[in-house]
Amino acid sequence: ENFDKWKDLQRFYKKNKITSGTLTESQLEKLPVLDYLPRDFMDIEDVPMKKELFYLIVLPIIHKTNKEILEEREMVLNIEKKYERKALNENEINEVIRLSTKYNLEWDSIDEPLFKRLKQRINIIPVSLAVGQAIIESGWGQSRFAIEGNAIFGQWTYAEDEGIVPENRDEDKSHAVLKFDNLTQSARNWEVSQ
Repeated sequence: ENFDKWKDLQRFYKKNKITSGTLTESQLEKLPVLDYLPRDFMDIEDVPMKKELFYLIVLPIIHKTNKEILEEREMVLNIEKKYERKALNENEINEVIRLSTKYNLEWDSIDEPLFKRLKQRINIIPVSLAVGQAIIESGWGQSRFAIEGNAIFGQWTYAEDEGIVPENRDEDKSHAVLKFDNLTQSARNWEVSQ
């Protein structure tokens, strides 16, 4: 679900009596996970309103991402339990390899040290840390990178065709800010890289 105008999003939250200060777990589960910020998000002049909407946009994205990470972690724990008892099947081996690759872990063989590193790497990011990072990197959703590229966490790339070049980038620099198809992809990429 998406809201092209911030006032439509504000009405949705108001109609459903949702505020960041009183948000319950069951409400969080039902909140829309937006693909992108409303296109006029930069036009919000009421700072408290802007902050409230930003919280309500990023919280379900972070919640969804953390749930996916916990599912991957649970899978690793289950595969590790089986590994301790008997040989893994091809699907389990492929899953360990896929997750090792996804989380940038080098591996020579599937063994206890690899499972230990996987468990260290595949874990949720505290919500407060993720929200704080999104606030800082996107300027409360006001940055050009957040609006044009769904980059609420400000991940860098050195492949300019994959990102948005900062307007005031020093001449001797070659970085860009990654752009994403949606906000969840930005959050997932950031959490995997932590």
